[in-house]
Amino acid sequence: MNELFSRYVRWGRDALEYSLKPLGKICAATGSPLSPGTVCRCVLVEQNGQTLRLDYRHDAWPGPAPNQLAVWKTVVPPPLNPDAVHLDSDRLLELLEEPIPEFSDDLHESQHDQHEQPGYSEAEAIRYVAALFLLQRRKLKLDDAVSRQGIETLRLLGSRGEGPFELVNLRLKDEEIHAIIQKLKQRLATEVST
Repeated sequence: MNELFSRYVRWGRDALEYSLKPLGKICAATGSPLSPGTVCRCVLVEQNGQTLRLDYRHDAWPGPAPNQLAVWKTVVPPPLNPDAVHLDSDRLLELLEEPIPEFSDDLHESQHDQHEQPGYSEAEAIRYVAALFLLQRRKLKLDDAVSRQGIETLRLLGSRGEGPFELVNLRLKDEEIHAIIQKLKQRLATEVST
């Protein structure tokens, strides 16, 4: 995952917010891969007016730099799902900006009977799951949740000013989310191949 996230660094009485990339895939000193279980030193430095994160294998760390803002030790985590296809945050945001087709290809009409919510289209489900990924990656934030005629609508804003995006809270079960993730990956793979 190469999405940006915010990390707070305590400096005196004031907390400073930096946008940092997550742990890199290669050592900044040697260029060798940082594989799961590798002990690393992560360094926050300021170069040419920009704040950068550099990740080093523990044994390749050159020591403190004069322009160093912070340093911490971490271990490269194991992959969450080895067969997972990377879902690009920018492409997921584009999916949210696409209009939903007017036709209704309801995936789960029985949902109306069980949860008293109308069925939803595949396009709505894909947008909803894309939004869940973006919320998790902190590319979106929940601005408001409004109930209209018994249906909860979520208002989401992008971290870089995108949106607002309004989505019905589908309250999908884990197995439904997994099925939609597979459809989403197939859709994105088809776009790449064409």
